[in-house]
Amino acid sequence: MRAELQASVSQSFSLAERAGTVLVVDDSSTMRTVVKRILQRLEIDNVVDAPDAATAFTLLHQRSFGVVICDLQMEPHDGFHLLRGLREMPEEMAETPFILMTASLDAKHVEVARYRGADAYILKPFTAEALRQKLEAVLPMGRFVAQPEAAMIEQQAIERRVKTFIGSR
Repeated sequence: MRAELQASVSQSFSLAERAGTVLVVDDSSTMRTVVKRILQRLEIDNVVDAPDAATAFTLLHQRSFGVVICDLQMEPHDGFHLLRGLREMPEEMAETPFILMTASLDAKHVEVARYRGADAYILKPFTAEALRQKLEAVLPMGRFVAQPEAAMIEQQAIERRVKTFIGSR
């Protein structure tokens, strides 16, 4: 049932609708611009950016985001620092999907990212397709779908299962 519901949400809601507002954090203004352009190619225009972890943390306290895309290697606080701070926030905000991006090929970073609660890890430079796949993976249910819409989607999934069952007799 859950897989059917996820498929239904994926078909019913665009990636932009499922992502809500995206927070991009990188100490390189060039990289923030590149990521924002890639997101625009994915038709995600609701993007806020931050030049460092401290600014991002302040933004996270002011509003909710559908996903955070954050550079790992920043000064003075790295992406792990922001991730730890986010995961210690109240439950709803702590569950915000978090994608770490880095140019480092160090496999240890991937293990640490998973251990600390990152939802995905992407190696720079990356393509729009690679980022789309990561977003699809961390936003499977359409986090910002309103409850009445979610109930409608669930009802549609149930109706499809009933039709499939009846048709298989």
